[in-house]
Amino acid sequence: MKSVSRAIAYPGLPIVFAEGYRIVDGRRLSRHASVGAALTDEREEVRTETEVTLSHDDVFNVDGKPVEGARGEGMRTIIEKMKEKGWRSEGLRIESVNHGILSGSSDSGAAALTAALDDFFDLKLPKKELLKLALYGSETAYRSLCGGLTEYRIQGGECSATQLASARELSRIAVYAVSFPGKRYSADELHEAVVGHHNYALREKRAELQIRKLKDALSDGNLLSVLSVMEDDAQTVHRMFSVVGKRVITAPMRKLCDAVEGWRENGLEAYWNVAGGNQVYVFCLTEQKRETASVIAEGGWDALRLTFADEARAL
Repeated sequence: MKSVSRAIAYPGLPIVFAEGYRIVDGRRLSRHASVGAALTDEREEVRTETEVTLSHDDVFNVDGKPVEGARGEGMRTIIEKMKEKGWRSEGLRIESVNHGILSGSSDSGAAALTAALDDFFDLKLPKKELLKLALYGSETAYRSLCGGLTEYRIQGGECSATQLASARELSRIAVYAVSFPGKRYSADELHEAVVGHHNYALREKRAELQIRKLKDALSDGNLLSVLSVMEDDAQTVHRMFSVVGKRVITAPMRKLCDAVEGWRENGLEAYWNVAGGNQVYVFCLTEQKRETASVIAEGGWDALRLTFADEARAL
């Protein structure tokens, strides 16, 4: 066991959405397969960083405040489970800090916590075991744990995550994040509401179709088709959110989404995505990044340049 361990993980973004979850033996499991990505800025400063040290009592703070709520309990379960694996009972002080993360951070938080504890106890657990543990804290922890572009599958109580493309392999894609003011729904509010959609039972088949399209596009090296699948899935899921009374895309956000679709008519191959927060993400290939950045600025929007990120890791 080390005296101190630090780990970092990068926040995730749905590419084929994972809306809706269920609790299985305490773990948060998505109701169907999905694909997600990990993102950071060009200096890798957008991240969660978690430090573990010994303490008289267990202390777990996120951004200087004690964790609370259902997700907080899930994170504490990760700690207890990993203590058991390390045959340790001492108190731990865990300080987790989110740097520049635009919206929710439970996925990078769970991934960084799991990676830091694995290093602290010198467990060297395989990725599959780390995923099982991280799912106590976040149903989408796989995105941050694996990095790049990752497929997640669930069958019964068993889950798996397979990286489809690394951050390096996705380096030809540029990402711009534009933040908007306003109240945001928590991820759990969206999860709980969307399962009441009248066509939710069809969502699993729809997600499977989207994943097949995305994997075919990757096999062909067609990154623009990957982005097209992403935007199409975002359109579908946000229509579902609206029907169940959880409209995420506000009028100002919709203005940017519509603008992106309009740019394509003029030869600029850009695509948009929106998760559960107040950000619109604009994707393009790097050969059109200057033109994309220019039209975003001309529209009066301030954008943060992002890129795909690597897996969670100990420092």
